[in-house]
Amino acid sequence: MNRLKDLWGGQDAINRVAFIAAIAAFAWCIVQGHGLYGVVFAVVILFLIISRQNQREKRFSRLYGTMYFPMPDGELVPRSFEQVKNEYVHGAQNNYADRKVELRFPWWYLNSAGDIDTGFGLTVRIGNKQELADEARLMRRGDNVRVVGTLVAESRQYFYIGKLEELQRISEKELYPLKEK
Repeated sequence: MNRLKDLWGGQDAINRVAFIAAIAAFAWCIVQGHGLYGVVFAVVILFLIISRQNQREKRFSRLYGTMYFPMPDGELVPRSFEQVKNEYVHGAQNNYADRKVELRFPWWYLNSAGDIDTGFGLTVRIGNKQELADEARLMRRGDNVRVVGTLVAESRQYFYIGKLEELQRISEKELYPLKEK
């Protein structure tokens, strides 16, 4: 049941409406005695929903998927999530594991496990810090947030941001820290 809640929570409004419309059209076709048309219509809508979700994740990754790695001199070094993920999967786990990282993105949602979904495939685990969990529950979709934590290796194929140190709302101007003013 939690998996279904997470799937529903990760959808935008258009995908939710399309899903409800697919179910309604399927039911209407069944009532009218044209079940096959209903199945075809529902399958087409589900493919549309999946396609929209994948495109949204790619767009979010391009717009907000920059991970900032602090250097000893205080400089922030930007790396895209796709670049880090690609290098990580292809053997560079030691380059990224246990490194401090900063991420700025528009809030997407808090899943049933209490983890933050960034909307582009990266999970931020709050852990057992109650004040950060309380702050996360107050966030709403579209709030701009900044998180500072550590990259944690879950497996050779997947990492997440854990050991969260900071979670705060930021302004639209602060969303892109390296942009010249």
